[in-house]
Amino acid sequence: MVAHYGPMATRDLGLLKFAYTGVDLFFVITGYVFAPQLFGQRSALLEFAIRRFFRIYPLYVMALATYVGIRAALGQPTEHIALHLLFLHTIESKEIAFYFNPAFWSLPPEVEFYMGLPLLGLLIRRGARLWMLIAVATSVLVALAISRAGDIDAVNRVYVLSVHLPGLLIEFLLGAMAWRLAQRRLPAATALALLLLGVVSWLLLAVMFSKADPTRNEYLALEIGALAKPLVGLAAALCASAAVVGTVVLLRARAGVLKTVGVASGKLSYGIYLFHNAALAALAPMLQYLGPWGYLLSCVAATLAFSAVAHVLIEEPARRFGRWLGSQVSA
Repeated sequence: MVAHYGPMATRDLGLLKFAYTGVDLFFVITGYVFAPQLFGQRSALLEFAIRRFFRIYPLYVMALATYVGIRAALGQPTEHIALHLLFLHTIESKEIAFYFNPAFWSLPPEVEFYMGLPLLGLLIRRGARLWMLIAVATSVLVALAISRAGDIDAVNRVYVLSVHLPGLLIEFLLGAMAWRLAQRRLPAATALALLLLGVVSWLLLAVMFSKADPTRNEYLALEIGALAKPLVGLAAALCASAAVVGTVVLLRARAGVLKTVGVASGKLSYGIYLFHNAALAALAPMLQYLGPWGYLLSCVAATLAFSAVAHVLIEEPARRFGRWLGSQVSA
């Protein structure tokens, strides 16, 4: 939300330019959450698929309908709906991928990770080590980065692979590694050090990223077309992994206000992800009356309110139904 709202608040984004790496944190957290399945927690495939479908899809369809409605109300065309319904909107062009909501691009690799999780779990049970999977995933990412060296923004087969599971698997696996570390009895000092390491390293990356000269297409004297841009995401995911481990261990030891706030905001996070750009579009006519900051605050308030209502009326009931249906099918 900061990444997408920032340009409305200031022309000189500075560190805000690096806020787009929130999506890397998103993938790391997914790997963390599903690490138990990766490392041996058994569940029937059909039950797992049913639970994931009802956890993700109903609220997504509501969000897609919201963006379609906003475009129709503004007199704009409403195309590519079928591609979005099938999570195929990121295989043709950036225009289609960002057509309704730019944030929607990250859902297909998320779903692909769910689909690939049983195979990854099977590899682990057959003797593969997590470090082996991380090494392979890193090699794939580097190979894709080198293949894109000619034109980093060309939407070709290599580009598509890089923004889908082949190029992003490493970030999910780093989340799984974070889960393994968090299961150990780490001292509070170690956890705090990991948290600070992750946050400070992320800030250093943000500073270097903000200093990049866009007219020369480079980060730190490395040309984007070679390795820098894809590896920036990997570096951000490493920072996120350290921060996640530290945060989880510290909160586990002190279940206080922060944990309560974290759980409450976590319930709204999916809705915030889906609807925050809808608020920008729906409230755009108010910009001239409210000014930039009044407009942004209104968008934040509308996003939180709508996400809360959607969670109560759609997201949570669908999640409960999916769990019930999955358990019935499994039984």
